[in-house]
Amino acid sequence: MEPVSSLAIVVFRFGAGKVVEALLGKNAGELASQLLGAVTQMEQSQARLRQIESTLQVLVQDRYESAQAVGARYVRQAVFPGRRPEDRTADLVGAEAALVTAAESAKSPMQRAHSERLLVLVRLARSDRAGAQQAWQSLDICVGDAASEAFSRFDSPHREASRLISDGELGKGSLLTQVKGAFAGDERWGRAIDRAENEARPALSEVHMLLADDVAASHLVGLATMPAPLPRLRLLTAFNPPDPVALNDIYGRIVVDVPAHRPVSLGGVSCRVSGITHIGPADASGYRCHRLEATVALDAARRTPALTWLGPGAPAVADEKAQRTYNQVEHTLVPGQSLEVSAELYRSPNTRPVRTYAMVGGLVFSAANPT
Repeated sequence: MEPVSSLAIVVFRFGAGKVVEALLGKNAGELASQLLGAVTQMEQSQARLRQIESTLQVLVQDRYESAQAVGARYVRQAVFPGRRPEDRTADLVGAEAALVTAAESAKSPMQRAHSERLLVLVRLARSDRAGAQQAWQSLDICVGDAASEAFSRFDSPHREASRLISDGELGKGSLLTQVKGAFAGDERWGRAIDRAENEARPALSEVHMLLADDVAASHLVGLATMPAPLPRLRLLTAFNPPDPVALNDIYGRIVVDVPAHRPVSLGGVSCRVSGITHIGPADASGYRCHRLEATVALDAARRTPALTWLGPGAPAVADEKAQRTYNQVEHTLVPGQSLEVSAELYRSPNTRPVRTYAMVGGLVFSAANPT
């Protein structure tokens, strides 16, 4: 089961306006208690982050850890129900200073995302909406970069297996030898792949939760493009029959349900999925060409390029002949670039794809095709 974000639950249960009031100290009762629980969960996430990044061999500096811990504690004290106004103000000042230090000391996008997420709450609590929006924009970029990094770890098990084998961790032999061994039932190759995927899963799960908080925070600061309540986010790390996808490339990415024909932004990616259209008449076999279209853009602040493709979801009706031809085009989207992507496929009328998937890095934007 994927971790559940307490902040997202609170924001979409009570509404962004009420949560901002609670951050300003204007609300008591159940909401205040729920908000305290969400902040406490964020504070406890530091231990989980340390474990994840030690597995991925990411350096977590003492300066970052200490500043993040101090900032999180100050935030928890500030939102504690009944806190005196003067003490609350001092807590928020201390929290902002510590979290800025932590953010600037971070060595990975995931580390910085944890700091920026708390900074959003602190600045809202200090009535600094512009500062909160700036922190959210940094959070959004960092979560997108973290998603791409985590997916890259999951997506490259064969390359990772090659590295582990060449380093002598899982036996010796050339890449060609290991590939041949895989077809011959050599278990070393499978163990290497399993190890690479297992190392990536905790990071993917953490990004999954951070994305939920990213969407929630966008509503808090008034910059939301994703609809409320929280859109469906799901992490696919294995074949999932209730949510079939025609392309195995989607596994290891986080799928975000979005409305068709509506621009949305998440993780430093802007996307508008146009869905599917028919092109030309059906052929003698009843098959006709369909076009999938989307517009995607990568924020200039993103750290690395992202591989992009557009593809169909599984057909509503199973048919071995359903996907007769599929022309998939991959692009490398560089930070600051906008791109219109399209793909064409031939399908019979009764196996029309029910969704269109636009992938950018570690995220997949999924829109329902019109009936």
